[in-house]
This record gives sequence, C-alpha cells and structure tokens, in this order.
Amino acid sequence: MREKKYQISKRQLIECLSSALELINPTVAGHNQRVALFSKEIAKVMGLSDDAVNEIYYAALLHDIGAAPLTIREKNDLIEFDVNMPYKHCLIGYLLLKDYKPFQKIAEIVHYHHSNWLYGANRTFDGEMIPVGSYIIHLADRVDILIRQNQHILLQNHKITDYIKSRVGSVFAPDAVAALEVLSTQEYFWLGATSKSYCNTCMTAKQSEEYITQGDLEQFTKLVSFVIDFKSRFTASHSCGVSAVARLMGEAFGLSRSDCGELSIAGNLHDLGKLVVPNEVLEKKGALNTEDEAYIKSHSYFTYSVLSQVEEISNIASYAAQHHEKIDGSGYPFHIRDDELSPQSRLLSVADIFTALAEDRPYRKGMHREELMAVMYQMAQSKHLDYDMVKMVDNNFSDFDLKRDSMQQYAVGKYKNFWKNINRTLAGYREEAG
Repeated sequence: MREKKYQISKRQLIECLSSALELINPTVAGHNQRVALFSKEIAKVMGLSDDAVNEIYYAALLHDIGAAPLTIREKNDLIEFDVNMPYKHCLIGYLLLKDYKPFQKIAEIVHYHHSNWLYGANRTFDGEMIPVGSYIIHLADRVDILIRQNQHILLQNHKITDYIKSRVGSVFAPDAVAALEVLSTQEYFWLGATSKSYCNTCMTAKQSEEYITQGDLEQFTKLVSFVIDFKSRFTASHSCGVSAVARLMGEAFGLSRSDCGELSIAGNLHDLGKLVVPNEVLEKKGALNTEDEAYIKSHSYFTYSVLSQVEEISNIASYAAQHHEKIDGSGYPFHIRDDELSPQSRLLSVADIFTALAEDRPYRKGMHREELMAVMYQMAQSKHLDYDMVKMVDNNFSDFDLKRDSMQQYAVGKYKNFWKNINRTLAGYREEAG
C-alpha cells in the first residue's frame, strides 16, 4: 500500500507551529510573525540568496520555540530590551530543532539569535561561525521589543531606528543595521509587519504544490510533541504515550493503516493547546482553583484553533481537539455528544485517559490494571467514554501497556538527557561569564 501524502508545504508547517508558539506568552501576541517579516526584509536588502532569506524567515518564526519550558518570570525577562540570561531559551530551541533533519539549518540560526556583534569579535562560537541569520533575527527581535502598542508605528519608527543605531557594533551587526536604515524610511516595512491582517492571512496562502508523506508528517509532529511535553516534567512523556496507544487501538479496532497513522499524529498533537497553560498550573500539587480550571479547559480549544489553520489535516485537528469530549455531551470545549463523535475521536479520548492513569507522574505512581480498569469502566458507565472501546483496552491491556511503557521510558530518557545537556552547557556559560 502506498503511503498517504498531504499537500502541505514546509512553510505551512512552520507557520502553524509558530502560531502555536504564540500561546506561550500571549502578552506579546504576533511577536514571532513580526520578527519573521522584519528579518526577511532586512535579509533581502542585505542581498542574501532566496534560499538564505527563506531559512532566516523560518528560523525567525521559530526563534522563541525554546521559551515553552520557561517560568513566567523568565518569559517576561525576554520582552525587556536587555535580557538578563537570553541563552537558556536559545539553547533549548536549538536542541529541540536540531534532530529534525529539515530544520537543522534553522536550529543553528535559532541557537545564536541573541548573540551580540561585539565589534566583530563574536563571529564564532566554539570554533563555529555564527550564521548571519542569527544577527539579523537578533536585530529584528529587539526592534519588535521596542515597539509600543499604544502608539501608531509611524510615530515611533525613527526613534526605534535611532536607538538601534546607538548600539551598532557593540550589540548589532553593522551590515544588518545598515539594511534597517534603508528600510526605516519606507512605511511598508513597518506597516506590513505590524498590521493585524498579517496574522489573519499567514496561513491562508495559495494551496501548496508541495507534498509530504504521512511518515514525514508524523516525524514533524514528534518534534511538536517534545515541545509540548518538555514544557513540564509532569508531562514529559504523555503525548508520546498517547500516540503509541492510539495507533494500537486503531489497529485493534480495524482502522486502515493511514487512519491509524493519523490517530498517532493526533496523539502527538492533542495537548498542543497546553502551551497556553502556565507551568505553575500544570505542576500544581493541590486542588486547582477556578482560574486554573479555566486555563485547563481552554487547552483543547487552542489545539483546534492552531491545527485547523492547515486545511489538509482538518480531520486530525478534530480528533486532537475532541479528546476531552464525552459521550453524554458534558465534555469540553464543543460539548459534542454520542454519534457526533467519530470513532477516531472516541479512540483518542480513551487512549488519553488510559495513558494518564497508567503513567507515572512526579507526585504519584501509575495505577495497576485492576484499579485503572475500574476507573475506566466507571467512566464508560457514566457515558464519558465509549464502553466498547474501554472493553477493547481491557482485552488488549498487556499489549497496550507494554507499548505505552516502552515509548514513555524512551521519552523520559530523552527528557532527562535533554535537561542534563542544557544545565551542563548553561553552567559552562556562567563559568565563562564569571
């Protein structure tokens, strides 16, 4: 059987992920897109090749991907012009992106996007040349931070440019600042990047002529699942487990190979909206208050809001967003009920509950079979889960749990190595700075 293909471009995938990243810090909504447009125009004026301009544009869209695991205080520090410790999120972003082959060049640019020019003395790091795109994004990033939302952009563009020029050489690369000077007198440069219409049209470009296979799409969504899960040690392997169990459940239910692949992809993406939930809520040990519950109940809606922007995966968006819907209609966020829920949505909901109950969390061990199945049967009897699918879990419990455990053990190991690498590298930075 030929592998299913989707008419989706690399640009669409990156813009979709960038849209999700906007959930991390809503106080700077549109930041990634504005920085991307500023960077693209600066790179073009500098005379870079079309391929280089595109890579810089893509890197700018994802430049703050490493901010997901940061505390609220650390995120707020990033919107100050002089960031106290910018390298942590740069390093996190690099490590998240580098193992996905199509993003390797982007990863390098993201890695160094807070590097100061230092009069040309900072052009290399550990013997490697810092990409010119990193300096361009650094400049564009700081330009956007200087913009005040309560004043028309054309009343502040000259002041912003003058402030940037006062840091040329020490902070910003001269060639990039020279390009900014050329652009600063052209109204389109400022209006195009700051217009709210950009965010509305970002994902509605002409249908792509590029195709990716389902396998390629699944690899991309594994990267996204690490961005989601690595946000908190409480969720470090959850999406990975749900994805694995959802695929097995689809096979046991008799779905086609491509349908099972889409279930696995939906499992990787189902908690995408949790990027909007502060870690302080995700990691809260006591009872959630009403504000905490509001954050939690919003996450599946934001999963749908982001994924539905790519029409080719609209069915996957529905499966992923409906994992908290219930058979009796009492779920959220759409209150879909009974026969309105597709088999895939029901399967993913069961896979999510099964994984959540079976997995270990920092504050408790996973449930044993008897206790877990008692909970799931109770949820089925209460019309929260599909009874036949819960029965299928019971009949295949050992196979499902073995696969879940092996995939989650792998993800936990990756998570621990990920943070070990980050902490070791940051310690080295501090020693050099000290």
